[in-house]
Amino acid sequence: MTKSIVVALQAAGKTRDSFLRRLPFLEEALGPVRSTSFRLARRIVNILGAGHAVDDLSAFHEANLVLLALPETQVASVVDDLVKAPFSWKNKTVVLCDSQMDSGVLSKLAFLGASTGSLTPVPSLDNGLFITEGDLRAVRLARQLVSREGVRVLQMTRGRKSLFDAAIGFSTGLALPLFTATVETMRGCGMTQRDAVFLADRMVQRTLRAYLKAGRKGWEGPLALKDKPGLRRQLQALTKMDPLMATYYLENAMLAVRMFHKDPAWVSELRREVFSRPAELQA
Repeated sequence: MTKSIVVALQAAGKTRDSFLRRLPFLEEALGPVRSTSFRLARRIVNILGAGHAVDDLSAFHEANLVLLALPETQVASVVDDLVKAPFSWKNKTVVLCDSQMDSGVLSKLAFLGASTGSLTPVPSLDNGLFITEGDLRAVRLARQLVSREGVRVLQMTRGRKSLFDAAIGFSTGLALPLFTATVETMRGCGMTQRDAVFLADRMVQRTLRAYLKAGRKGWEGPLALKDKPGLRRQLQALTKMDPLMATYYLENAMLAVRMFHKDPAWVSELRREVFSRPAELQA
């Protein structure tokens, strides 16, 4: 961060858990800190070990960069408060931190001339990877904000934060059940938990390498090869072990075939063959 940048902070909520605590330049760059009360502002200053508490918004006039670290329920009201500030927002940059919201919620400040953006650490990656979006100036300052060895900042298109969260969901909340199904099915084969986890991990890594090498063309297995007898045997075995697992496999298979723009008719036909009664699908 350049010495000419003065940072102001509007904060509330769990500041102790924020990535802001680990910013190396904060002690010298942070100026006014404001919150829902002067007492809370002083507490935040103590937590960060930087800045000075203020209760008057006019103190923000000295800042080039204003950071917002707030619970989402407070963002709209804080923005409404900020637009009433007794100074011009031109040549100032406002960055929303640690939020699932994107810079679109700062549109009122943008209308007044501020550059706006957002900066968020990617979940569960130890603050080594950040996502940013917004105006060019806001993105540039956001990068400088966390710039240090071992940290990478990726930029996305403005207004796509929720789409990014959905992408994270595919690789976490939706991927974990698939991994769990893999391990539990291997356990059904008689493997130990340790061996099942080891093999499942190796298979996931193999799949990732195939994608890195060939993209969608790296797709393989009975679905990709349209191997109806092979898939039938898998579903029959799964049905004997756990009908719910068989249903889970089949529903994912149907969606996978459609996602890869293949005709799902043969999978639907196999579904009717293997599951003779609709109730079995709901087991």
